[in-house]
Amino acid sequence: MMMDQRSLSAGVTHTSNGEKLVRPVGQFECTIHRVATAQVGEDLAVELFAILGAALTTLGVSVAAQDRALVRAQQLGTPPRVSGPLLRNMRGLSEMLRAWSKEADYLDPAGRPRVLSIAGPGMTFQSLAERFLPGVALAVVVESLCARADVAIRPGDRIALLGGVFVNVADSPAHVLAHGIRQIDQLLATLLHNAAARQGGVGEGRTERMLIGVITSNQFDDLARELKPQIAAFLERIESAVEPRRPRSSQSLHEATAVSVGVYVSRDDDWERAGIDAAAFVKPAAQGPDRR
Repeated sequence: MMMDQRSLSAGVTHTSNGEKLVRPVGQFECTIHRVATAQVGEDLAVELFAILGAALTTLGVSVAAQDRALVRAQQLGTPPRVSGPLLRNMRGLSEMLRAWSKEADYLDPAGRPRVLSIAGPGMTFQSLAERFLPGVALAVVVESLCARADVAIRPGDRIALLGGVFVNVADSPAHVLAHGIRQIDQLLATLLHNAAARQGGVGEGRTERMLIGVITSNQFDDLARELKPQIAAFLERIESAVEPRRPRSSQSLHEATAVSVGVYVSRDDDWERAGIDAAAFVKPAAQGPDRR
C-alpha cells in the first residue's frame, strides 16, 4: 500500500447551486473539528515524546538528562546544531570511500579500487584524507576507516578498500542518535514543506512516499536480504543523478544546498500502532468456477 499526505487530505462540500467541490479537509472551518484536532494534536505529541523517550533511554540518555534537555529546548528559538557536526567526519569518511571506488585516478586497470600508499603526494590515501577531512590527523583517519569500514592495512605502509563504501555509524550511541535526528529532521522538514505548499497553493511539493505491506513474520529476514541489493542499486542511480549537479566552483558552493534521500526497511508487530487493519491484507482464497 502506497501512501502520501494527499491521500487523506481531500474533503467534499457543495455550493449553493448544488455543485460538488473537493477541497482539503484542513480548509473546513468547524469549531468542533478544531477542538478535536487540538486534542488529537496533543495526543500525537504524547506519542511522539514517548517514542523519543524510549529511544533515548535505550541509547543511554537518563530520564533526568531528558528532562533537562526538554527544558533547555523550550528556551531556544531554533534547534542547536549538534547532530550534523557530530556526523561531519563520518560523512567525510563515506565521501572518501566513494571517491576511492569511483574516480579513475584511484582505480586499477580492471576498474577496482587500487591499493594505495597511506602517506605521500599524488594519488595516495593521504590525498583523499586531506580532500575530505581537512585538519584531521592522517593516523586518525586510517584508524577510523579500519574500525568502521571494509578497509585494511597492507604491507609496505599501504591500505586497501576490500568491499563496499558503507561506513558504520553504529559504533557509539551518540552517533546512532545523531544519525536518527538527522533523518527525523529531514523527514519532518519535507512533510511541513508539503503541507505549506498545499495549503498555500504555491510552491512545488517534495517527494515523500511510504510503502506498507504485510508479510508472515518468518519471511521478514529473507525479504530484508532480498531488498538490500535493490536499495543499494536504487541509491546508486540517485547518486548518478546528484553527481552532475555538484557545485564546480567556490562561487557555486555559496549557492548550494544539501539534498538527502533516505531509504529504510522497518518492522512493526503492533497493528494498532502501525495503523493497519491486518485482515485487509490477507490474500483471498482462489475462487473456483461458479457451477450454479
